[in-house]
Amino acid sequence: MTTETVLREDNVTNKELRVRRVRGYFIDAAKEIVAEEGIDAVTIRKVAQRAGYNSATLYNYFKNINHLIAITLYDHMGTYVEEILRTIKGDETPYELYRTNWFVYVEKSFHLPKEYYYLFFKYPEMDISEVYDEYFEEHPDRFDKLPKPFQNMCKAQNQYSRDLAFLMTDFGDVDPVVLKKVSEMNILLYKAMLSNLAKEETDELSQEYIERFKAYFEVTTKEIREQ
Repeated sequence: MTTETVLREDNVTNKELRVRRVRGYFIDAAKEIVAEEGIDAVTIRKVAQRAGYNSATLYNYFKNINHLIAITLYDHMGTYVEEILRTIKGDETPYELYRTNWFVYVEKSFHLPKEYYYLFFKYPEMDISEVYDEYFEEHPDRFDKLPKPFQNMCKAQNQYSRDLAFLMTDFGDVDPVVLKKVSEMNILLYKAMLSNLAKEETDELSQEYIERFKAYFEVTTKEIREQ
């Protein structure tokens, strides 16, 4: 290997390290604002000022403020993935996997409703798969350990396509019309409950909502439960 090649590789490495470092400044700044003032208080100007850069620089590292906030919140995705991996045993039926997915997701999100509503519903055009891609780039072993339905779900763009991708993977023998109906009912139910919780200023109703969702889930999934 020539000296020129070594220098070129070192330059690339240094550039990558700088990108990670500066991105980290913006992400840390956004996290601090979320913790201190709430997610709705995060703006480009506030984040840039706290990170020590001008607003224009932020766009060199993130598509827009929503992309930054989504990346800022991806630690929540990590706790969800970790809980899924702890919970599954490997011998679940398709229905048991689907139920586990929803129940873990609800347990996590109903205690952080504003964050999850922002991430999955506030901006439908936001591609959640890109955030998962970044998460799994750092934790590739976790993606490989997930069952196929979870992997396909993480590659889907939004909450609606995510849930249907999960169902289509494991319930191939079920009428797609039925799968779409089940998915829509669960998502609409979840979205309404999450929205209600996001309007509250306390966590007092979270556990009640979790139990109610689980009860409703048994009704909405009746047609696929035996599959």
